[in-house]
Order: sequence, then structure tokens, then C-alpha cells
Amino acid sequence: MEKILLIDSNNLLHRVYWIHKSYANRASVPQLFLNSIKKYYNMFNPDITYLAWDSKIFHGQTNFRKTECTEYKKTRNRENDDEIYKHEKSIKDLCESLGIRNICPGVLEADDVIHWLCTHYNDNEKVVVSVDQDMVQLVSETTMVFSPIKDVQITPENFEDVMKVPARHFVKYKALMGDKSDNIMGVPRVGAKTAQKILSSSERIQDVLKKDDYFIFEKNLDLVDLSKALSFHPTEEDVYIEQLNELESCT
Repeated sequence: MEKILLIDSNNLLHRVYWIHKSYANRASVPQLFLNSIKKYYNMFNPDITYLAWDSKIFHGQTNFRKTECTEYKKTRNRENDDEIYKHEKSIKDLCESLGIRNICPGVLEADDVIHWLCTHYNDNEKVVVSVDQDMVQLVSETTMVFSPIKDVQITPENFEDVMKVPARHFVKYKALMGDKSDNIMGVPRVGAKTAQKILSSSERIQDVLKKDDYFIFEKNLDLVDLSKALSFHPTEEDVYIEQLNELESCT
């Protein structure tokens, strides 16, 4: 059974760009990117490596998340994007020459591609590399998530110790808190500790929260539903299959 390494490439590109810029690193951005790939390859010894990118196959179409939530990712600082992404094509070309597979969504995001690949390779051992906490939804008996910043491998066995909630509650946990990096609002006054308390208690929520906090919670349940709706959305399967067939025929 082949071992699959799945790398959140936009996430990695941003990290190596800021290492290059912040520390006046003499190595180029593509060189730092390749050094990271080599490090992960040596750590996990995969049979197949995928780089999942956010760049879309179908241009000019709207990601469903921006339709559901008009504020989605609006707070992202786009000023440096041109400088960062000017390296994307050369990195893709270099990695392809090394037998590493680049894969992109139809109109969605790299997260969705990685989710789909985990489904496609359901029975294979898989390692997902990303600092994006959303990725831990993928943790299973066959899928481990490695967080380079925390330097931790998240598995079913240590999930609750690392994430502070059981895996079965993680989507609800994120929905309660929202996601500031994506500009998704959570329930006001509900942070990590309160969310953990709500999910771990056997009592009714109105008995866990103070009266004023429960009133606010009840008035903002639609934000929880919205946040959950913006989770992984594995559609456009035919596009992924087309790409996989093309990639696999070239290797």
C-alpha cells in the first residue's frame, strides 16, 4: 500500500516567503520551498507526494464560501500576494521535474483538494502537512496531520491532548469560535475555554453559560450553522478525477 504525502502548498509558500523576507535569508523563496519539501520527504518517506494549490482551473467563478458568506477572507492582506505568488509557477515546474504532483481545485480551495485526495486514497496511509487547523478534521486511522509550527504529528491517539477537544467535537468547536483568519464570525463571548466547556458538559447549555451569555449564544446560533456550512465541501469530483488520471499517466 502506497504512502501519500499531501502538502498545503499555498500555506507553505507564505511561510517560506516570510522566512526569506524577515530574516534576510540568502536562499531564494523556491530554494526554501524545496528545502521544506525535502525535509518532509525525509521525515515521512512517502511513495507519492502531492502539492495542493489554491489556484483554480476554472477562472472567473466564485467559491461557494464567498456566496454563503460575503465577508469570507475579506480581512486578508492582499498587498504582498503579487510578490509571493510570482514564485508559484517556477516552484510548480521545479517540483514537477522531481516527480512531485501539482493539483488544483476547479473553483474551490487547496483544503478541498486535500480533503478529496484523502477520500480518494481512503485506505492508504496519508500525511497532511499544514499549519491550518481546519486540516485536523481529516485525522483518522489512516490520516495524520503534521503541524510544522507546533512540530507535532496529530493522530487519533493524541488528538484531544493537542487540540483540547475530542475529534468528534472539533467542527462544532471551530463553529462556536469562528475563524478570524478567514473572517468567519463565531458566537460573541465564546472563546476556546467556553467552547470546550459547552462541548464537554453533560448539562444544558443554558445551565453552563451565564444568563446574558446564553441570551447572546441563542441569538447567534445562525453563525454556528454558517461556520459549519463553510467546512470541507468535496464537490467537482469529475475535475479531480480528470487531474488524477492525467497526473498518474505521466508518472
